[in-house]
Amino acid sequence: MKQFAILRFSKLKSLQNVAASGQHTWRERDTPNADPQRTPRNKTIGAKGSIQLVEAIKARHAVVSEKISATSVAAIEVLATASPGWWKKSSQQNISYFFERTAEWLNETFGDENVVSMTIHFDETSPHLVAYISPVIEVASTTRRRSIIVGTNPDGTKRRETKEFQTASGYRLSAAHWLDGRKKLSRLQTDFAKVMEPIGLSRGVENSRAKHQSIKIYYARVAAPLPILPNLRTPKPLPMPPKPQPPGFLASKVLRAAYESWHREAARREQQVRAHQAELIKRGMTAVELVEELTPQARERDQAVAAKELLEQHLDRIRERALRAEERASKAEAVASLFTAEEVEFRQRQREAEKTKLREIKLVGPLPRNFVHFFKPRSPNTESPGIGYEKSSLQSTAYLSP
Repeated sequence: MKQFAILRFSKLKSLQNVAASGQHTWRERDTPNADPQRTPRNKTIGAKGSIQLVEAIKARHAVVSEKISATSVAAIEVLATASPGWWKKSSQQNISYFFERTAEWLNETFGDENVVSMTIHFDETSPHLVAYISPVIEVASTTRRRSIIVGTNPDGTKRRETKEFQTASGYRLSAAHWLDGRKKLSRLQTDFAKVMEPIGLSRGVENSRAKHQSIKIYYARVAAPLPILPNLRTPKPLPMPPKPQPPGFLASKVLRAAYESWHREAARREQQVRAHQAELIKRGMTAVELVEELTPQARERDQAVAAKELLEQHLDRIRERALRAEERASKAEAVASLFTAEEVEFRQRQREAEKTKLREIKLVGPLPRNFVHFFKPRSPNTESPGIGYEKSSLQSTAYLSP
């Protein structure tokens, strides 16, 4: 299955829009689709925070020599990511390559001085990079021709002449320099995809009619109540009474009327059955459409529930380990409470002395099987603050050299 490189652009037409976007990027307001526990893993290069972002955009606008109109685009927001399946299977090396090459491509395409901030998000479902571009371009000096009035003709008409004016070079805001038209946007998508080819990402389908669903629309759909299936207007027809026998030639008018009435009721019931079936079919089609629409959301919910269960199981295992550690610690404390500090210190000195004595002994041959170290009860008249045992003398001294 192909994995795609994804690149999206958003025009921020005012500094208020820039600040609002920055608040979402740096989690300065509630962000339901972000995990607060993973937010500290996010990384930022350049301006950090909505206030710094607005100040950086203003500083970049200060170099603009031409007048900034009210319809000018203040900044461009760029989102770069990849298909969700690629992140799950990709190595850390490829992930690092993706973000490093994306930053290099943005600097090469829009200019280092125009890329005022780049942030990598790891706290959402798919990692992605968000960049803010100040669309400032350099304008070369040009020559313009203008028709100006230089006098009046004898007949009263104005006399005009065409003169050339030299315009100074400078800077201006122009998001259209990169984003004006389908061809420019398509070229950006193609160039970005070529950079990502070494890590297995390809370009999306050109001229596709698929549209990205914004976060705002997605959460509005999730929060919206489930649509209700249409109610049935026609009740389910009751079963018909048994069909009467056809009246004979000599049958009375009452029997003939009853027979004809039954046929009229049967025709009316047939119409009711058809109308009821038509409504059932319409209701079923609506239900099928509803299922097709809600299936992706249900799948996402099932995945979230499964992830939650795994986390709960992991948390239970951690709690069990903590309980076992507490039990071991309490047992150790109980054992330690049986001895005084002097006894513990005496035993430590005794062990150090034994180790020193063994290091001084030089073995001259293999030890026999009955060479053992053991403790024996201390004699009652032994005056030592020990634990109650003393080290016995080494056996088989014949095998030890002096």
